[in-house]
Amino acid sequence: MKQKRMYILVLAFAVLMFALVGCEPAPEKPADSTAQRLPAKPTVVDTDKAPTSPAVSEISVTPEAEQNGLKPEVADLTFAKETKPQFSQKDVQALVEKQVYFPEKVSMPTDRTPYKYGQRDLNDDGVAELFVLIQDQYFCGSGGCTAYLFSADGKKLSRFTVSEPPVFVSEKQTKGWKDLIITSRGVQHVMQHDGKKYPLNPSVQPKISRDEFVEKARTAAKQQEIYVQDGHNLRLKSTEELPLLSPYEDIMFVFDHYGDPTVAYSIDVRIENGKAVVLPDTTFE
Repeated sequence: MKQKRMYILVLAFAVLMFALVGCEPAPEKPADSTAQRLPAKPTVVDTDKAPTSPAVSEISVTPEAEQNGLKPEVADLTFAKETKPQFSQKDVQALVEKQVYFPEKVSMPTDRTPYKYGQRDLNDDGVAELFVLIQDQYFCGSGGCTAYLFSADGKKLSRFTVSEPPVFVSEKQTKGWKDLIITSRGVQHVMQHDGKKYPLNPSVQPKISRDEFVEKARTAAKQQEIYVQDGHNLRLKSTEELPLLSPYEDIMFVFDHYGDPTVAYSIDVRIENGKAVVLPDTTFE
C-alpha cells in the first residue's frame, strides 16, 4: 500500500513538473541582423533631368539682387577651370532692362535679344562676374557698342564704350583682376583694372595681337592624328561662335573631315608659357 502511494506521488510530481515546464514562455528569437545590414534602396534619378555638372555651393542673394529680380542659379560654363556662372538668361534680361534700358528711358526690344553676355570669375573670389555687350542701335556707333560689367549681385562695376566681339579674358592680372582683351574698331586692346574699375574706352588702351599665339596653335592642331588622317580646311572659330569672355590663351579651331563631311570638328589649343598644348576631347558638332 505504501509503495502504491509512493508511486502515485512520484507520478503526480512528474506531471506537475511537466506542466510547469510547458508553461514557460518560449525564448525570443534574436533580431534579424541580416535585415539590419541590408543597404537602403538606391535613389533612382531620371538622367534626362539630372544635372550634368558637379554640385556647386549655394550662392547667397543680396537684398539688392532680390529687388532687381536676380536669383543666381547654377549653369554650365564652357571652361572647366572657372567657377559656375551666377545668372540665368532670365536674370540677365531683368538686369539689362533695369540697369541699362530703364535709366536711358528706352524700351528694350521684345522681338529679339539685343545683347550678348558671358560670365567669368575675374578677381578669383570664387564668384563669376557678368559681362554684357549691348547690340542695339541706341547703344552703338560706328566704332562699336556699349558694354557693362556687373557683380554677382547686379551692381554695375564698369562701363565700356566702342566695344565689339570678340572679348577675351587673359590669365594675366592687374590689381587683383584679370586683364580683359576688348575689340574696338577691329583692333584688340588690353584693359587693365586700376583697383576700382576697368578703363572706359578700349580704343585708347594698348593694342595687342594674338597672331603669334594663333600660328603656334595652328601648327600643333595640324599635327593631331585626326587632322593628319583626313582633316582639311583648318580655320579659327568665327567671332559669333566664340563666347564672350573666352580665355585669351585658348585658340579654338574648326575643320572639315573627308571621312565625315557632314560633321564639323573642332580642336582647342592652349598657349602655356609660350608652348602650345592641345586640349583633350576633340568635339564634333
